[in-house]
Amino acid sequence: MPPSSVSFTHIVHRPLTATRPGASRPLELSANGATLWVCNPDADTVTRVDAATLAKLGEHPVGDQPEALALASDGRAWVVNHAGSTISVLAADGSLSGLVSLPHGSRPYGLVFSPEGTRAHVALQALGRILTLDTTNFATVVARDLPTDADGRRPEPRGLAISHDGARIYATRFISPDEGGQAYELDATPSAGLALLRTLALAPASGPDTSVHARGIPNYLVNAALTPDGGALWLPSKQDNIFRGGLRDGLPLSHDMTVRAVTSLVDLFTGAPRAPGRIDHDNFDRAHAVDFSLLGDLAFVTLPGNHLVLVLDTATGAEVTELPTGNTPTGVLLDPARGRLFTLDFLGRTVSGFDVSALLSGTGVSAPPLAAPVSTVAVEPLAPEVLQGKRLFYDAESA
Repeated sequence: MPPSSVSFTHIVHRPLTATRPGASRPLELSANGATLWVCNPDADTVTRVDAATLAKLGEHPVGDQPEALALASDGRAWVVNHAGSTISVLAADGSLSGLVSLPHGSRPYGLVFSPEGTRAHVALQALGRILTLDTTNFATVVARDLPTDADGRRPEPRGLAISHDGARIYATRFISPDEGGQAYELDATPSAGLALLRTLALAPASGPDTSVHARGIPNYLVNAALTPDGGALWLPSKQDNIFRGGLRDGLPLSHDMTVRAVTSLVDLFTGAPRAPGRIDHDNFDRAHAVDFSLLGDLAFVTLPGNHLVLVLDTATGAEVTELPTGNTPTGVLLDPARGRLFTLDFLGRTVSGFDVSALLSGTGVSAPPLAAPVSTVAVEPLAPEVLQGKRLFYDAESA
């Protein structure tokens, strides 16, 4: 009998939680996976998109600068209006069914629901506060202020993530103190009143400064996501080298040693970095948002200034492939049941979709587009020169 061989892919992963953890983001899928909801911050609207065809289903007005949304268990979309300090609650057809008024000037950002759907947790950036609302009547259940610095500076929370059982909430500190980046773990069980359990410290990166690595602290922490095993928190950001310069250590500043793109990984069992530690995305713009494969073996990280999603091996931090998106991807969402990945392309005014089934099964590294990116904004709110200036400001690719 002639010799024969068989090859197969075997993916090893940590034990998964009973359900996927949740995170705040600017796009979300309906429960049946048919409709994609996305925020349009400049246009003050949200758009519904057919997730299979990427056809636009409708665009609906909300408040001033919608930055995040989440879908309640009753199918309604809660949209956080960052500049308007409100939450617009939309029915499944996009019509307005409620409006939640938050403290004036509180600049809400992140939003997550408890698993049973009775509570909504909101990050109030300007007040340094996490708020819990009753989803049936919009009443405030708990208001928890995060600890201020010694000089009275508030921590400005933005991104929120919630454990699969709703027992823990994790909030990011947007702008870091000189000591390093920070995230907060709060007890979200109903009897705990959002008690602060611990502050998760993101220590400064040590030197030396080289062309592929530099010192610095993680900064601009906008989003956070829990791994599917519930054991680690991923925090994409930039990293600012506050230790280098003529008045710091006497060394001249250079572009690749001053600001870098990083993703920090925190082991929630120990509070220490989780292997592979802090991932340095060399020669890229800041990292902004992240989502995971169903098994947690892959991470999808957006790089807005490079108009890319990096696909990473979570065990090693190594790059698997790159997915070119529309202009300035600020949100990413995986539909693991159907093997699709979606990005919100903020300054492209589009949604991009990819078939990532080969990546998820480990049988290939290709991820072809599902269709051409779909336009999400019917009427451009900015003057042409203003839009072009904004695109140039965010762009890290143009010469």
